[in-house]
Amino acid sequence: MDRWRSAHTPRADEAPSTADFRRRAELLDVVTEIASRTTARRDLGEALEAIVRRTRELTGSDMAYIALNTAEETFIRYSHGVRTPEYRTIRMPLGYGVLGRAATGRATVVTEDYLLDGTITHLHDIDEIVRGEGVRAILGVPMTLHGVVHGALLVADRSPRRYPEEVVDTVSVLARHTSAALAGARRLEEVGAALARLHEDRDTHLERILDLQDVLEIDARLLESITAPAAGPAAYARAVADLVGCRVDVLDADAEPLAQGAPGRGADEDPAPLPRVPLEHAIRTARATGHPVVDQGITVACALSGDEHLGTLLVHDALPVPLLPRIQRIAVFLTMLLLMVRVRTDDHHRHQRALLDALIGAGAVPGGLRGAVEALELPRRGAQVLAVEDGTGDPSTALEVLRACLESAREGEAPRGIVAPHQGHACAVVPGRGAPRDGRDGAAEIAAEVIAAGRERGVAMNVGVSGRCTDREQLAAGHRDAARALASLAALGAWGRTAHGDQLGAVGLVLEAVRADPRARSPLDGIAPLIADDAGRGGDLTRTAWVFAESGGNVARTARRLFVHPNTVRQRLERIGRVLGPDWREPSRFLDLHLGLRAWAIAHADRPQEGAATPPDRTVAAVDGPGGAP
Repeated sequence: MDRWRSAHTPRADEAPSTADFRRRAELLDVVTEIASRTTARRDLGEALEAIVRRTRELTGSDMAYIALNTAEETFIRYSHGVRTPEYRTIRMPLGYGVLGRAATGRATVVTEDYLLDGTITHLHDIDEIVRGEGVRAILGVPMTLHGVVHGALLVADRSPRRYPEEVVDTVSVLARHTSAALAGARRLEEVGAALARLHEDRDTHLERILDLQDVLEIDARLLESITAPAAGPAAYARAVADLVGCRVDVLDADAEPLAQGAPGRGADEDPAPLPRVPLEHAIRTARATGHPVVDQGITVACALSGDEHLGTLLVHDALPVPLLPRIQRIAVFLTMLLLMVRVRTDDHHRHQRALLDALIGAGAVPGGLRGAVEALELPRRGAQVLAVEDGTGDPSTALEVLRACLESAREGEAPRGIVAPHQGHACAVVPGRGAPRDGRDGAAEIAAEVIAAGRERGVAMNVGVSGRCTDREQLAAGHRDAARALASLAALGAWGRTAHGDQLGAVGLVLEAVRADPRARSPLDGIAPLIADDAGRGGDLTRTAWVFAESGGNVARTARRLFVHPNTVRQRLERIGRVLGPDWREPSRFLDLHLGLRAWAIAHADRPQEGAATPPDRTVAAVDGPGGAP
């Protein structure tokens, strides 16, 4: 155990998120091992002994054990790390002690020091056994599945211990999968016993024997579809379609399609789409009762985990009543699949967060992530940083939209970016696609997709984009540029926009300071009279002043860029002088006004130019040099 603790204690240079990722990966390995042992129909005792051993290893506890229930009591059946035979064979009435309370199935029970805990109902003879074993801290988690309590999975230590949340989560996950293993084993035992009884009267009960054998074959086929390397909703849908002989659909909890399957079709052959049939009432009924429902020629079964609705199975046939229990059993495998997918997804998101923190952080890259960093090939391909927010302070919606847009922009089988929350906003590192195009690698296109997707949801999102980065140090600076672009847009109250942080220059620094301290003076204050005059008269003096400043004070060049006559520009400049004062072109004041005009341009980048055939791009690029396009 000392060697195990040494190997699983995060090193000083290892980020906490990386250690958490390693723990989740080990937990996923144990869950997969339990499913594999169940699939292979190995000896149940051997599987449960392996569970308590791995539970002890994952939690770093002195001992772990499984207790099984009878009608009135629970008893320790499998253990690892227990020294005394008395403790190894404890039998406890339900409701007493940590063991008896956890075995009732009501809730997780934990105590930091059992013998001194007055909230526990103690039994004198049990306390003596606990004292002899030297046990102090105990954590017990019920093993339940579909309302049936099988017992409890417990860990204990010989010194007082406050179990952290990750240990409680680990034991809870293993307890749920142990319950599934026990339920599957009991089902196999029932089938085996029934086959043994029916063997005595083979001629009379031959049809029943074949039916039970079909159940075993169905279970084996479905277990393979959810535990194989290519497991997923698509493989499950194809397996179910072949078993029931008709088209099936798999929906998520919001009734959105996850996968489809039709008999005899391969992995690359999707069945033709069918018209959506309103089945809301049937789904609600199947969820509430826990039994399949036949509606409009479709059999509906829900995948449930306790009170949570994970997904729905649609069989496009009105199956007879005797087959409905089998369909519900098939839906149980969908529950197992969706829970495993959730674990893998959470694991992937933790890895992405650890990887992104390593890429844009200033510290050393943990050893476990160096391979992923090298795979980005930054010196050759380059990358850009995107930062996204919607003004709510919660990055969850921005994360969801950003992940969806990057997924839709996949190249082959490789994801188009690394996405995770960072410093209160959604952040992505988007690898380049070879030689840069106009200095950029497509991040602007992804930013436009993010803004459009947010608009479809009724959410105005801002996107900050960095320049092309070719090493980790540049990525860190690129993230600062992207975050500065977000701060600039927010300080101006501009939403639904994209800004390139590496192009904002001094105005970006000023606006970032304004975002950090709303009491600070805004660069727009100097041109506020000009903005007010335009609002009152419907004029275009502010844009004229901006183009004039960007054109180096050249009237002819300003006229060409505004598509107006030079005399029109001169007349407007006189009006600007009347509004701002005759000294507005003096160098000391003009510098401040130019800064304010650039800030105004960021907030009004989508306003059509006078005489222009089409409005300019919404993308903000407010720092073109004098003579550049406005």
